[in-house]
Amino acid sequence: MTPVLGWTKIVRQSDYDRATVAQALDVIERNVNLQAQLIDDLLDLSLITSGKLVLHKEVVDANEIIKAALQTVQRMAEVRKIRLQTQLAEPLPLLEADQVRLQQVMWNLLINAIKFTEPGGAVYVSSLVNNGNIEIVVKDTGLCMAQEFLPFIFNRFWQADSSISRRHTGLGWGCRLLNLWWRCTAERSR
Repeated sequence: MTPVLGWTKIVRQSDYDRATVAQALDVIERNVNLQAQLIDDLLDLSLITSGKLVLHKEVVDANEIIKAALQTVQRMAEVRKIRLQTQLAEPLPLLEADQVRLQQVMWNLLINAIKFTEPGGAVYVSSLVNNGNIEIVVKDTGLCMAQEFLPFIFNRFWQADSSISRRHTGLGWGCRLLNLWWRCTAERSR
């Protein structure tokens, strides 16, 4: 909320040119959207852990969900100078899933991949059918997590780097929430 309040005060204090006001509005909008997403994630976390999350399953095309998620994160990737590359099997069998939750899984996978990839790197997304199962793979050229940390990635509020001076922000619930959403929408993941 601090950036929202700060930019609001700055814009109110004086007359600014259109470019400064536009920048302020961009920052405000981005931060309001982030705050809304945090609140939604917390509510989801609460619903999932209490067993009260209601799934709205329907027949969906996994590739369409992937394409929509890629479109959503495209600007973030462009700003960070990261290439998004896809190799989607066409056609995939349709599946029965909660489209909103599956979309959240894809967004979080892509956002994490972009967040931990250096500028000039790439995020690769592929879909395929393997032994009758749909597989969606997200790979990136970013930082690899040390093997000793892997058993902890789905713990609540856990981060590999918990130091005050860490490079990447976040609360450490992204992978936990991602795992819980995935368990709600699919039988297995890896």
